[in-house]
Amino acid sequence: GTVGKLELQVPVSGLSSGSLVLCLSNLNIRASPYQGTTYDPEKEEEQRFAALNVKLEALEQQIYQRLYAQSQSWLSSFASSYFTSMIENLKLVINDVHFCYEDTVSVPSMPFYLASL
Repeated sequence: GTVGKLELQVPVSGLSSGSLVLCLSNLNIRASPYQGTTYDPEKEEEQRFAALNVKLEALEQQIYQRLYAQSQSWLSSFASSYFTSMIENLKLVINDVHFCYEDTVSVPSMPFYLASL
């Protein structure tokens, strides 16, 4: 898909208390069924093992972050709370969404199209 217009509105005064507004306009989204390859049990096992490794690395990262966070000064705590309040005040505005679903895979003799404006 595509994004026609992306606009970020940042308040000049009161950045930590004002709303940060992200506007997305003229979104064109296309979807269709995946036309992938056949099932490979070895590849499935490799992907499962890789996913487990990613989870393990994420847990290790959390431990390191907690240890690092405990050693940080009040300045990082202030910056963290400042950016957290900015993210909590984030507003997302989406306008003009065009959605199209095309299925020529499920039943090749009868293609199916669905669009919404």
